[in-house]
Amino acid sequence: MVQFDTSDHDWHEFCVLRLEGRGPKLYLIGGVDDTTGKVAGAKFVLTDGVRQKMEVFKSIVQRRGIPLSVYVDRGSNFKTTRHQSMEYQLKGEYPSTQFARVLEELGVRMIYAYSPQAKGRVERKFGVLQDRLCSELRLYNISTQEEANRYLTEKFIPKHNRMFARPAKEPGSAYRPLPKGLSLKDVFCLKEERTVAGDNTISYQGKTFQILPNEYRLSFFKAKVEVHEYLDGSVHIFYQDKKLKHKPISKRRIKYLQPLIEQKENELVTINY
Repeated sequence: MVQFDTSDHDWHEFCVLRLEGRGPKLYLIGGVDDTTGKVAGAKFVLTDGVRQKMEVFKSIVQRRGIPLSVYVDRGSNFKTTRHQSMEYQLKGEYPSTQFARVLEELGVRMIYAYSPQAKGRVERKFGVLQDRLCSELRLYNISTQEEANRYLTEKFIPKHNRMFARPAKEPGSAYRPLPKGLSLKDVFCLKEERTVAGDNTISYQGKTFQILPNEYRLSFFKAKVEVHEYLDGSVHIFYQDKKLKHKPISKRRIKYLQPLIEQKENELVTINY
């Protein structure tokens, strides 16, 4: 099990650093192996958001494999806490967060803590990092996010794990290897469903994307497609697990663009110009 800390309430829960006035305010997101006490992975980020959490957890999976479970708080990035519609309230079912969806696709069980004290190991670990790591950043006059992450990954974590980690009762790793052919970028991303409009376009995050015809279909009118926004910000559209070619178009063009198809007696008829 990996205890994954994402709270930003105080130093002991999230370890907020300003590098003692030498640089920008940074947040430290990380995970601790519950069995050995090793720091499984950590990273300094400028913003505490779902993308940053995915980046850190993705690095853990890439280096160590897939853990059996993850222990997290009940923050909104892990559990849906916002008020939902009456339909969801009556059913008692709420949509998963993007991070919860990632763990579900990986087959990782997510366990929620009900108090900071319940995550004692990771809380204590961040307390140690706050003390030792800040001292070493000051010693080496590190003042940028890039320098801090390089030192954290290449120097501090390996040294810290050698000094403070304890062996597991049973040899071997409990992390599962990555399945062959698994695309981590299509797991660690933001996913949303869209219905293609009559002009073969979809809207996503205030932008309009034109889906281009492929060798199988000229139009995707009314098709349900899945939008993947990768961690680098690029947008990709999938239909039945196949990536579709598309291009962004301006709203002004959409305003004057004549429909390419029309529906007549439940049949799609191509309009020739």
